Amino acid sequence: MKAKVCVFIVGAALWTNVQAAGILFDLRDTAYTSSIEAGSYEVDGVILSLSSPSGVLNQTTSNFGINHAGAGDDTAQIDGDAGAEVLLFSFDTSGVLEALNFSSVGGSDSFRVTKNGAGGLIYSANSVLPNLSFTASDVFEIEHISGNGVSFDSLSITAIPEPSSTLLLGMGGLALLSRRKRTHRIRMLS
Repeated sequence: MKAKVCVFIVGAALWTNVQAAGILFDLRDTAYTSSIEAGSYEVDGVILSLSSPSGVLNQTTSNFGINHAGAGDDTAQIDGDAGAEVLLFSFDTSGVLEALNFSSVGGSDSFRVTKNGAGGLIYSANSVLPNLSFTASDVFEIEHISGNGVSFDSLSITAIPEPSSTLLLGMGGLALLSRRKRTHRIRMLS
């Protein structure tokens, strides 16, 4: 009976560890201004890397976007003031990109979201639910297509734990069970 309880407890611990974790990255959070503008933002152990080939990252309390390099574009939006701006982002883990949230989206605003430079969908909405899986080697791109520009407010992902971590935890649990059984047998023989 004790062995069954131990197996259940280890199984429950493994199941809890395997569960994916939902994470929200709020790009307007002023507590992280220096790290976001430097291109890195960590939440719950997951690192979001941000960059732009068309300018520098710009965050305010209500907006996040790009300032086009040397063109007098001082808005914290992804816009086309000095040419179409592009934001690149990636994660240091695997998971699913659940939602992208924007503000300042007007009737003529549109932007393209692609993964690894392929495909891509054009959106014109405050909330986008791409439901795209990714690995640590994948790069997403948000590109301004038309209109005055949008603020990239937040994104949500579901991080999926690495299989190697889960495997190590499971092996440790099995080793504990094996040791417990061996100790129990030795006591019975004594």
